[in-house]
Amino acid sequence: MRSPGPLTLYLWFLNFSAMTFGGGMVLVAMARDRLVSEGLITREEAMEMTNLSSTVPGPVGVNFAALSGLRAMGPMGAVAAVAGVLTAPFLSVLLLGGWLLSHSQLPWVRGFISGVLCASTALMSLAVADSGRYNLKGWRSLVGLGAFLALHLMGLGPGASLGISIGLAVLIPWN
Repeated sequence: MRSPGPLTLYLWFLNFSAMTFGGGMVLVAMARDRLVSEGLITREEAMEMTNLSSTVPGPVGVNFAALSGLRAMGPMGAVAAVAGVLTAPFLSVLLLGGWLLSHSQLPWVRGFISGVLCASTALMSLAVADSGRYNLKGWRSLVGLGAFLALHLMGLGPGASLGISIGLAVLIPWN
């Protein structure tokens, strides 16, 4: 398939950014599906970019836009995708931020925000489940995840929980 061009990539990421509430993982879920369906990246590349975007410093949506734009079109694609992601929130804050704060007690505004929270939670859950299916392979992964959740729920801090769960999953021989 032919690459879409910088303007098309910009408009796609502008649309993803303008239509998603709830953070970068919601944007990543939408962008990942579109880019894979357009044949610009494979599903495996999309999952690797999601993993990398989540681990490097910076907003995950911007990181994913940069990586996928770079993969699809090179440096110009990265610039176009990042510009698209950043345009909508910038304009939203600039044009609507003050009004929304001053009218946040209106019933229809509160209803809108509740609906957005519900939809965002569903999209994030789908993105996490998709990432889990891709990344959690074998018993070691499941033991590590289970240990982390159990230790964290028992009140151990996230750093200690992570360290112990990695130790259980990696260092103990499972043969």
